[in-house]
Amino acid sequence: MTVADVRPNESTVPAVPRPLVSVVIPAYNYARFLGDAIESVMRQAYDRVEIVVVDDGSTDDTAAVAASYPQIKYVPQENQGLAAARNTGIRYATGEYLVFLDADDRLLPDALGAGVDSLCDHPDAAFTWGRFRYIDDDGKPLDETVPSSPRDDDEYRALLRKNHIVNPAVVMYRRHPVERVGGFDLDASVRASEDYDLYLRLASEYPICRHFEMVAEYRKHEANMSTDVNLMLNAALAVLTKQARRASADPSRRAALREGVRFYHELYAEQLLGQLRRDPRRLRDRGQLLRGIMAMLRYGPKWVLRRAISPAHGAASWVQRRRTAPRVGGGR
Repeated sequence: MTVADVRPNESTVPAVPRPLVSVVIPAYNYARFLGDAIESVMRQAYDRVEIVVVDDGSTDDTAAVAASYPQIKYVPQENQGLAAARNTGIRYATGEYLVFLDADDRLLPDALGAGVDSLCDHPDAAFTWGRFRYIDDDGKPLDETVPSSPRDDDEYRALLRKNHIVNPAVVMYRRHPVERVGGFDLDASVRASEDYDLYLRLASEYPICRHFEMVAEYRKHEANMSTDVNLMLNAALAVLTKQARRASADPSRRAALREGVRFYHELYAEQLLGQLRRDPRRLRDRGQLLRGIMAMLRYGPKWVLRRAISPAHGAASWVQRRRTAPRVGGGR
């Protein structure tokens, strides 16, 4: 028998270990949802997983909920905000891949497997992402349209136009690039858009990729930070401002950044007006209304003022008519 005739027994060849995925769950006073988030990770078909819960100074039962899952890493800290909690999670995580799951959201059972497969297929990519669906406060699916992703062979340019990833839980990161760019930015100006800021910083330096699997559930409820129009608009514009110098080197990217600024003005103008239509009582808080309009005008064109004030004036007239109209029936 020659050396060439020798074939290793496949059963004796050690299998290449699959990468460990660290799922970081920052938690601040979301004890009522936290168990749901943890269990969604524990139900994953992919089994090379660790769970790191960072309790960002919660005053509710977050610690007690976490204690009921002894297999997780529980890291308490003083309240420092979402970005700091995520960065703490990175320091305590040991996985090659990272996922950041908000404590009120959930992963679907094949989420981690889909992300790992995508990153293995694209070894140069800093991160990959998939799709999500909306659920309500009780975890029931909502029949709401998820924003579509623009088609562009330049992913950085596409992200300048808008954050089409939307839900952080759909993203799986390769650890090294995240650490190399410094993790999540702690600057207060980007608070509420720290994930968008990280996407852009990574996409400006690395390839990124995506898959089309449904991987996460995004819970919509009244405590969502995304309902604060002023906060979200200012944060999105701050993120884009940080990219201005880098984007200016390429005319198409410079144009995409301008489109992004217009997009966020229009998006949050529509959200503010929608809130006023659904609940005209918001008009009684003149300060809140003024802050909303001024936030949209901060960098925007005059048409924002026309769009914001005209419907608001109509809503105010509706409120006045309601106040002066005679009551019908005995209801309150």
